Amino acid sequence: MIALATQALLIASAFGAGGSGAGPVQAARTPRPPSIDGTLSPGEWDAAAPFDRWTQQLPAGGAPPSEASELRILYDDRALRRPASWHA
Repeated sequence: MIALATQALLIASAFGAGGSGAGPVQAARTPRPPSIDGTLSPGEWDAAAPFDRWTQQLPAGGAPPSEASELRILYDDRALRRPASWHA
């Protein structure tokens, strides 16, 4: 359990790092694992606040992204779950 929470914090710190002041990603504990079926079903991921404050690396470092993307992180007693929606 502690290992999963530590992993969630490390991942959150890595995604939130950078000079943009975007802040950390928030990992949320869930009592029931969500379905892993390729879609972010309403209700299942609501406890996980979306992180969408990304910045570009290339071509313009620190600029807002050209496409919307979001990441959510949930964890339970057995696993860390981190789906992402990347739009291209």
